[in-house]
Amino acid sequence: NPDPHGIETYYWASNVNELLMAKYVQQEIIMQTGLYDRGVKTGDFHVIRENKNAAFLVELGFLSNPTEFEIVSTSAYQKKAATGIYKGLEKHFNL
Repeated sequence: NPDPHGIETYYWASNVNELLMAKYVQQEIIMQTGLYDRGVKTGDFHVIRENKNAAFLVELGFLSNPTEFEIVSTSAYQKKAATGIYKGLEKHFNL
């Protein structure tokens, strides 16, 4: 489906710490990339559900969307996304 677009961050609803971390990361990625904000959501994904540490999962764009595919395939976008993740984690851990 070529319609979905934007960035969303998932967390496992085990504690408020994961929610806050996911919110900071989502905010910073949106600030860095300028892509559409699909929000922070709970997700029942094995990679976050079974993780013993605080964890989140970020959908950094939709490859099924031709316009977004062109954006997310660039090294400039990937650098912005990585910077957003770093800044979000930095903000979270420096509270």
